[in-house]
Amino acid sequence: MEIIDNIDNIDLVLELGSIKPEAIKSFDILCLPENYGSTDMVDSSGTLDFYKTLKEEGFSCANSYDLDINSKVIERRGNDIWLGQLFIINDFVIPGVMAALEYFIIKRFSSDTKQLSLTGEPEIHMEIKFNKKGKISKIKFDGSSKDALKIIKAYQ
Repeated sequence: MEIIDNIDNIDLVLELGSIKPEAIKSFDILCLPENYGSTDMVDSSGTLDFYKTLKEEGFSCANSYDLDINSKVIERRGNDIWLGQLFIINDFVIPGVMAALEYFIIKRFSSDTKQLSLTGEPEIHMEIKFNKKGKISKIKFDGSSKDALKIIKAYQ
């Protein structure tokens, strides 16, 4: 019952599992490992880069280290962007987070266009969860940057 007393949304607590309720209330955005909830969690280096972008923009966000999650970091080579699970706790930051994500993707691909791509068009791999009006919704996306930017624009 202690968990229920510490946070209003029980669905949010159940979704985030082992993260302490006081930590959930302390941040607007959580940058979680891409396989959050498994026994051997892995943070993508892209997630850590986006976390830094969010912090520079002034968002209240946490990563695995801030949340005492034991995870390893994986750095993939190539032009794709791998973002783990982004969990937006407070819905009022959704437009700002989406603007930051759009900037992050455009900046990353504009610097990569100078390189010869042997594998085709770069892709975005991301999962974004929203806690909006007490309901948790999810976007899981693996596809082209053009399509990812269309989805992101829809949430701004």
